[in-house]
Amino acid sequence: NIKVIGNDYLYNGWIEDMCWLNPTTLAIYPSKNSDEPIKTIQISSVTEHDVKGNVQVLGKCPHNGSASMIGAVNPTEDSEIGRLVTGGYDHKAYLWTVRRKSATEGYIVDERTELNVKHTSSLSAFSYNSYNNSIVIGGQDERLSVLDLATNTVLQSNRSTGRISQLIQDTQNPNIQIVVRQLTSDQFQVYDSREPEQSGTKLRFGQNESENLSRYVRADLHRNGYMYGYLRTQNSQHHFHTWTRFGGDNRFPKDIELVGLLCKKR
Repeated sequence: NIKVIGNDYLYNGWIEDMCWLNPTTLAIYPSKNSDEPIKTIQISSVTEHDVKGNVQVLGKCPHNGSASMIGAVNPTEDSEIGRLVTGGYDHKAYLWTVRRKSATEGYIVDERTELNVKHTSSLSAFSYNSYNNSIVIGGQDERLSVLDLATNTVLQSNRSTGRISQLIQDTQNPNIQIVVRQLTSDQFQVYDSREPEQSGTKLRFGQNESENLSRYVRADLHRNGYMYGYLRTQNSQHHFHTWTRFGGDNRFPKDIELVGLLCKKR
């Protein structure tokens, strides 16, 4: 069953991005050039046949031209305090700290800090490293930045071919990120943030395509940390690709192979 929470629409336009602030609260923001605020959807109850929740306004978007991505910093079971990072078409990023008195009340913005990232195009991807309280931000300028949240200091910044559309933290090693780039081949990179900036990329792999990988294609990483997959659509067919990485040592793998390709007509 499909249930609608709130009015017939949340924004006068599409939702550009969303993330789970905690296991029961979804944060969303509107499409580019919208002056509408960032909102939250609080899920109050879920049964086999019904879902109930409330839509609340979190705050006005600080970005000039709207946000371009949103992500949660270390989402936990603690639903009274949360942190978000938004990136914008204005090349800026902000850290939001939000609070509420109880699970039945709405969040209010406690603090909002501009992050010291230097990008020349819109920000498009985000990942959080709980091991050292740092974040990784990727942009349409092909640049990857690692920033220490405690000091608001950039630890690393490097550029490689391909606009970044997604960052996935390795489930077994928080220092390793899977960088997804909008390319026609080698769209995926295994990046180790412990290494010097220019030697952090340890592995490149992907699928030969006739066009750059769409920014709306979402890859995923198995919880075992060694299997990747993504779904794309081409010529009225769904193509599901999976890879397994192997070899190397505990720091990073040496090789990868395509282990599955499933095609199905729409």
